[in-house]
Amino acid sequence: MRTNKPLCMLLVGLLCAAAFAAEDAQRPDLTASADQTVAPQTPGETSPGKMQMTNTGETSPNIFTGHVLTVERPADPKRDAEAREIRRAAAAVSVTVPKGTWVTNGGQEQVVEFTGHVLSGGRGARAGGVLYLPAQADEPDFRAAVAACTGMPCDYFDARVDTPSLALLCTYDCVFTWPDLSYADAVALGDVLADYVDAGCGKVILGQWCLPTQTNWLEGRIMEADYCPVTATDDTRESRSYAGDGADCVHVGAPFVSSYETGFRDDCSLRSGAQSDGTYVDDYLSVAWRPDRRVYYSAGNTGTTYGMGEWSDLVCNMCLCARDGAVLYAPANPDNPEFRLGLSQELNKACDYYDARFGTPSLALLSNYDCILTWANYGYYDNVAMGDVLADYVDAGYGKVILGQWCLPTAGNFLAGRIMDEYSPATATSYTFGGTYSGDGVDCVHNSVYAPVSAYDADFRDDCTLVGDAVSDGTFTDGYLAVAWLPERPVYYSPGNTGASYSTGDWVELTANMCRCFFGCGDPLSGDCCEAHGTPGCSDSECCQSVCAYDPFCCEVAWDGWCADQAMEDLNCLDCVCADETTAPVAEITEPPELGAGCTCDVVAVVGSAYDPDGTFEGYALEYRKIGVPTWTLIAIGTTEVVNGWLADWDTTALTEGYYVLRLTVTNICGLAATAVRPVYVDQNYSTADIDYPPDGHIVAGNVCIDGTVYESWCGSTYTVEYKPVSGGAWQPVDPDNPVYPGTAINEPYAQWKTISLGVPDGDYFLRVEAWNNCDHSKTLTIQVTVDNTAPVAEITSPENCDQVDGMVPIVGTAYDENLNAWKLWYTGGDANGWVFIDGGSTNEIDSLLTIWNTNGLTPCPYTLKLWVGDEAELHCNSGDYHNTYYYTSVVVGWFCPIVGDINGDGVVDFFDIDPFVELITGGG
Repeated sequence: MRTNKPLCMLLVGLLCAAAFAAEDAQRPDLTASADQTVAPQTPGETSPGKMQMTNTGETSPNIFTGHVLTVERPADPKRDAEAREIRRAAAAVSVTVPKGTWVTNGGQEQVVEFTGHVLSGGRGARAGGVLYLPAQADEPDFRAAVAACTGMPCDYFDARVDTPSLALLCTYDCVFTWPDLSYADAVALGDVLADYVDAGCGKVILGQWCLPTQTNWLEGRIMEADYCPVTATDDTRESRSYAGDGADCVHVGAPFVSSYETGFRDDCSLRSGAQSDGTYVDDYLSVAWRPDRRVYYSAGNTGTTYGMGEWSDLVCNMCLCARDGAVLYAPANPDNPEFRLGLSQELNKACDYYDARFGTPSLALLSNYDCILTWANYGYYDNVAMGDVLADYVDAGYGKVILGQWCLPTAGNFLAGRIMDEYSPATATSYTFGGTYSGDGVDCVHNSVYAPVSAYDADFRDDCTLVGDAVSDGTFTDGYLAVAWLPERPVYYSPGNTGASYSTGDWVELTANMCRCFFGCGDPLSGDCCEAHGTPGCSDSECCQSVCAYDPFCCEVAWDGWCADQAMEDLNCLDCVCADETTAPVAEITEPPELGAGCTCDVVAVVGSAYDPDGTFEGYALEYRKIGVPTWTLIAIGTTEVVNGWLADWDTTALTEGYYVLRLTVTNICGLAATAVRPVYVDQNYSTADIDYPPDGHIVAGNVCIDGTVYESWCGSTYTVEYKPVSGGAWQPVDPDNPVYPGTAINEPYAQWKTISLGVPDGDYFLRVEAWNNCDHSKTLTIQVTVDNTAPVAEITSPENCDQVDGMVPIVGTAYDENLNAWKLWYTGGDANGWVFIDGGSTNEIDSLLTIWNTNGLTPCPYTLKLWVGDEAELHCNSGDYHNTYYYTSVVVGWFCPIVGDINGDGVVDFFDIDPFVELITGGG
C-alpha cells in the first residue's frame, strides 16, 4: 500500500458564477428558464418560478439560485501548514546576483536585479494555487488576473536565480514557466518539473522559448518526448493573433477565450500521441498537451510581457481544465452544499453544482469533470437533451455518469434521451417509499479501502432489475439491487441516491466510491498503464487488475506515478515492462557432453541455464531431433528460471544409436527468445571389440601379440585382455602390469601375452577381450588358442655318426611334437651342391623307420644327413616363425674317396667341404 500521496491534487472546476456575466456575449449561455413562461435568470439571482409537483409529492416553485461551478479546495490544516513553511523558507532565501545588462530572447537589453520571490506564506495561505516561474521579472498584474480567474493564489518564483525544490513545487496545483533570460540551471529545472509531474502533484505549462528556438531555453527531462507534447526549431518574431477556432476547454472554458496576440511565437509541430486545440492565423498550433493534460505547451505565451489579450484566462483554463478534475452534481433539484462539501473532502477535488432544472450543460462544460451525478425531483429543463449530452460525454470517454433516484420513469419527472436508452444498467417501473442497505456489498463501490460503506437509508428507492450484461453489488433489505453498472463502469444506477437530500447514512462515501472505482480494467479510455494519469485504472486489463490488486488506489482514485512505476515492473504489464526491452533471455546447455567430449545414454539429466536477467522470463522448451530428421520432439517445458541447474531428464533408452541435436529455447514475456543447441551422440552399445590375431584355434608360443580393433567412436573406452585354461580356472590378465587398458586401437596390437615369462604351461586356453564405454555398454569376444612353448624332437638313431653305408640305407629316428607340422630329411656331400631332399612326413615318428636312403650311384665319399622337425606353434606376434628342431649325422658312402679332403665329393677340395662341420657346430639347418 502506498505511504506517500502527492501533497496536492489538482483543483479542477470552472469559473465561479461571476464569470458568466451576461454582458460577455461571446461566452456560452449556461442558464435557461424552466419553461417558456419563466424568463432566463442571471446567475446568482433568485426569483419565483413556476409551481411544480416534485417526485417527492411536494408542490414547490422552481427558484434558481445560480450554478455553483467552483468551490474552494477542501481545507487540510496539516497540509496547509506544511505548504506555508515550505513557501516561507523558499521566499526567505537570500540571493545576491551581480547586476548586468543581458540581452533577452525578446531582443531587449535588460538589467537583471533579483528582488525576491513572491510566495504566499501567511497565516491564511492555503496549499494549492498557481506558481508563475519564468526566467524573467515578475508580472504582478498578470498573476492577479490568474488568481482571480482560478480562485487560487498565483505566486512568483524567479527562475533566473534559483531552482525550486520538488517539495515547494508540490504545494502548487499548476506551474507556468517560460525563459527570456537564462535559467539559473535549465537542466535541473527541467528535471524537477518532470519529477513534479511524475509525482502527480499538478500540471506544468511550458510557455514561449522553452523549446530551443532562441538563445535561452529550458532543458532537462521535461522537454523530452515523454513530457513535452511538441517540437520546434524556429520561432516567428512578429505579431501573430489567435484564430479563435478553439473547441477544447482550454479555449471555451469557462472563461471563454476569444482573442490574444503575441510578438513572438514558437513554430510548433505536434508530437505523436499528443493533442492540440486552436491555431494562430498562420495555422501554427496554439496550445498542445500530452494525453493526461499534465504538461501543456502554450506557444507565444509570455504572460503579458510580449503579448496582449486574454492570456490570463488561457492560463487559467489550462490549470483548471482536466479530466482528473472535479465532480459535477447536476440534479433537477436545488443544491445540497453540505453533500457537495462532503464529496469534495472525500475525493480531495472540487464538487460543483449545476441546476439541471434551468438549463442543459454543454459537452464542453461536462468535459471538465470526471464524474457526474444526476437525479430527478423537479422536471429537467430538457430531459431528452440532458440524456443525450450525458451519452455524448460517455461516448467521448470524459468520465462516469451516476444516475440517481427517479432517472428511470417510476414517477412523474425522469431523465430521458440516449443515456437511458443505451447506457442505463437497470430498469424499473415503480419505486418504494424507503429502503435500507443490507450491508452485503463486496465491490469497491461498497467495500473501498478509502471509504467503506456500512449503512444507508433512502426515503425513496426505485425497484430496479439488471439489464443485459450489467453488473450489480449489494442489495436493499427487500432484495432489490443497491448499485448497478455497465461492465466497463461508464454509467452507474444508484437507486435511492438523492445526494443525501432524502436519505441518511453513507451516501457521500457511496457516491465517492462510484466516482473513484475504475472504469473497468482494460477500458481504452482509462489511460495508458505505463504513464501516470488522473483517471483510475488503465487500458490493459491484465496489467490493471494486477497493479490494483496490490494497491486499490490505482483503480479507485487515480493511476498516478506510483501506479505507472509499478506497471513498469509487473510481469502482467507487458506493454510497460517490454517498452524498452531489447535484451534476450539466456539459453545455455552444459550437460550432457557435446559431441567429442562424451556420449548420451539411458536417462540423462540435461543441465544448463534458462533465465532472463531483466526479470521478464516466461519459460523454456527443450527439444531434440536426430540428424537427418527434420522434425523436433519435445522433451520438456519449464516455467521456472534455471541458472546452471537441472532443466529436464531426457530418456534416450528407446532411441536408435546415432547423432542428435538438443535445442533449448528460452522466451521472455516481451516476445524475445534465445536458443542454445548442442550436438550429442546417443549410445546404445559398444561399437567394436575383436581379435584378428591370433585367430580362433591358433597355436601360439612365446610373446603373443593380441592384434585387432577395440573401438568406440565418442563415448570413451576401457578394455581388458585375459586368459584362462579351457580345463577351468580364473581369468587372468595377459599382462599383469596392465590389467585394464584405456582408449582404443584400430587394426593394431593392443595387448601382449608373454607366455614364457609368465610360465604359462602348454595347453588349451580361452583368450578374451572385454571392452566398455562411459555408458557402461560393453562388448566381449572370446577365442580358444593352444599354447605350445615346447620345441619338436628331431633325432636319427640309425645310421649313427661316421657309419659306412652303401646301397639302400634304412634311416631310423624320431620326428615328434604335440602340434607337429612336418618333418624333412636331406643329405649333402659327394657330387651334391647343397642339400638334397630325401623324404618327409607330417605324422609323428618315434624311433621308427623314417625312410630308405638310396645311395646307389652316389660317389663314394663322406655325406651328412639333416633331419628337420617343425610344429604349429607360431612364435612372437604373428611373425610367421615356428618352433624348428634340426638333427645332423655324418656317414661314409662306399669305400674310397678319390681326392683327400674332398669331403662333399665334388672333385674339388674347397670351403664347401667344411660346411657340414660348421652347421654341426652352429646348429644351423
